[in-house]
Formats: sequence, structure tokens, C-alpha cells
Amino acid sequence: MDIPYKIIDRVLDGVASEKEKEQLALWRSTSVENEIIYSTLKNERLFTETENREFVVPDKDKVWNELSQKLPFRKTAAAYSLKQIIAVAAMVAVVFLTAGYAISALISDKDKHADIYTTIIAPEGQKTISILPDGTEVWLNSGSSISYSGSFAADNRNISMTGEAYFDVAKNREMPFNLSIEDEVSLTVLGTSFNVKNNRQTIEVALNRGSVKLADQDSNESLAILNNMEKAVIEKRNGVLYCDVAKITDYNYNIWSLEELKFENASFDEIIIKLEKRYGMTIDYSNIDTDERYWMTIKNETLDEMLQVLRKIVPITYSINDKHVIIEGK
Repeated sequence: MDIPYKIIDRVLDGVASEKEKEQLALWRSTSVENEIIYSTLKNERLFTETENREFVVPDKDKVWNELSQKLPFRKTAAAYSLKQIIAVAAMVAVVFLTAGYAISALISDKDKHADIYTTIIAPEGQKTISILPDGTEVWLNSGSSISYSGSFAADNRNISMTGEAYFDVAKNREMPFNLSIEDEVSLTVLGTSFNVKNNRQTIEVALNRGSVKLADQDSNESLAILNNMEKAVIEKRNGVLYCDVAKITDYNYNIWSLEELKFENASFDEIIIKLEKRYGMTIDYSNIDTDERYWMTIKNETLDEMLQVLRKIVPITYSINDKHVIIEGK
């Protein structure tokens, strides 16, 4: 079955009929590859809705032919799951296309200057580690993504992200690393390691080492300059970005990338948001005291094992139905 571009556009625009939605759902369920293509098209829209670009994706064979010509070059990202990294520690970096990993889409502008944008996605319930063309290491948490153009590491080091990611940036004083966070905040570094998290209401940047500059992406006004072991919390109020900076004594902000999820003085709401990302589930709860604070650590537990642990801390009952968890306080 051909890729139903028109139906995908209508669904993403919110104008599709029920029949079209059913057709798209059927097409997506036919194969993992189809789901990857849909996710990629959805993610790439932020690059294709500008005035001077149009999305150009031919059939799958043509896409693969275009990509295969570029894969041997150095400037291609490699993305691996944590299990693959652990199991094959000495694996030579290669590029592959599989569920939720490095995916490229072809973009051309009206001046016929072709470019390729690479999007790397961590599927719901999984995490991904990627080595960028400049040597920067990026860990993506569940449901997060990064995107960059084919000129990355050649003419610039500009990259955008959504969700939560840990960056260990390769040093290059001649070419700063510029990160766009949720199209709200720009972050500039030369070489450092830091964690970025967007939790719907706020953007948090926790710096392990080095120095980063944070600025309002629209006005380019400086929000803060972070140094070693500092954290910035940015929130938008009435259309204006506000930034608070505080010292941190124990850097555990990237502990999720180490297969461990640690909660310290966390609310139940905060716990649920992170658990939804970690396990790729929707979690609804009721009759829970949201003012209580909790301390717990989750390592490699399955969803059911995690809920058993949670039940020892909070008096609850729960049920799991496919991708939906219902938690009821006692």
C-alpha cells in the first residue's frame, strides 16, 4: 500500500473524516515500518511549514535509495537502544532504521537547495543513545526527540529537541553548539554536559560541568548563564519567560539514562508523569493525596513490579489494560 500522504496531512491538520482516520489507523497497524514513517512525518512538520520549504517524500524505495547514498559518509548519526549498548559494548557505530530510531526525511526548498533533516526518536517506554556527527553524545528519554540538518557539524551545530535529553557535548570552540528547546528557549555551549527536561509547565536545565547560556528564542534576550552544578527552571507566565537559577550539590539529573529512576521529595503527580514516559503508558489515578511527598528508586523493574513497589509506599489498588493503568487510592 502506498504512503497516504494526503490522509496523513488531513489527520495532522485535524480535518480528517472518521473514514480517513480509520484508513490511516489500518495503514499504521499494517507494519512497524508504516508506523515509523507516520511518526517521522508528524515530527518533521515543524521543519516543513516554513514559507520556503516543502515536504518531498517519494515512495519508500526512493527514500531508501536517497538515504543509502549518504549513509557511508561520516556525518551520519548512530542510534542504539540501551540493551544493544550493554550487550554489544564494542559494536562499531552504524546507522540503521528500525522502530523508533534514527529516521531521515528529504526536504527541498523552492531554490532547489536540497537538505536532509535527521530526526532521532526515543519510542514511548524506551530510551535511545545517539552519537551525533560532531561526536556529541545524546541520551533521549522515553517519547523525546532531536532533529538536525545535513549541514550539522559542517557549517553549524544547530539542533532542536522535545522532551528530556542528556547531552555530553563535544568541544569545538570554533563552532558553538546551539540547542533549541521546545521553540521557546535557546541554549548555547562550547563543550559541556547537561540535562534538559520539559515537563509541560516548565523547562529545566541542569548543568553538570562547563558553562551554558540560556536565552529567549523569540527576543534573543539572555535568561541566564549557568556554570558548574547549577540548575535553571524556566516557566512562561502571561507570554513572558521567567528564569530562576539555583546551585545543586548532587548531580543526579541524568540518572534516568543509567537505567535508574530516582524520586526525592516528589509529588504523586511528578511520579506519574515520569512513569508514563518510562513505560509508555497512560496512567489515571483517583483518591490520592497529591500534597504528600515520596522517595523511591526504580531500576529495571517491569511495570507490574514497579506498581507493586509503589503499593508498598502508597496504599493503592491498580489494574492494567493494554496501554492504560488505573490506580485507585485506598
